[in-house]
Amino acid sequence: MNLNVMLVFALVGYLIGSVLFARVVSHFCGIDISKVGSGNSGATNVVRTIGKKAGILAFLGDFFKSFAAVALVLRLQPIGGVSSADLAIAMMLGVVFGHDFPIFFKFKGGKGVSVTMGGISALMPGTAIIGILLWLVIFHATGFVSAASLFFAISLPITSFAFGCSMHSVALAIFMSVIIFWCHRSNIRRLWNGSEYRFEGK
Repeated sequence: MNLNVMLVFALVGYLIGSVLFARVVSHFCGIDISKVGSGNSGATNVVRTIGKKAGILAFLGDFFKSFAAVALVLRLQPIGGVSSADLAIAMMLGVVFGHDFPIFFKFKGGKGVSVTMGGISALMPGTAIIGILLWLVIFHATGFVSAASLFFAISLPITSFAFGCSMHSVALAIFMSVIIFWCHRSNIRRLWNGSEYRFEGK
């Protein structure tokens, strides 16, 4: 496997991921999202501090930047002996790291759920469908975005393996699950002590 080619795609993905649509949407609303609510540059904080429509726009922007990047790479011919599927995995890893640790915003980004949903939807559609449906069920049952996101993360390696995805894809699913849990560690503490924000009127 040509690691140099993989690194180039990961770097391009990182730069794409570093464009945070929560920041873009909140900027046009005259708000610095990093200074309100939880301070997180994700769609959930946009919903809480600006409103549902703005939050949906932020989510869709982050979802489709990942989906489009991965889907386009999947259409490529192998480069340097690396398959399009492995190039797409490198691209997705870059996008997620860019979203979570963006170079344009002092490495303070979102928590990676929207971009993971987008990239997985292009790379492993069956896994994405199950994960997103599970997210919706848990959110509507509990009102906790964080709990829904954690269940989504848990589902990724299980369903990718069950659907017979490649070893590299399953490894990616495991890694994405770990990253989501890491980025939600403060939410896990708040869920444990009962202080996590809960959406009412779901």
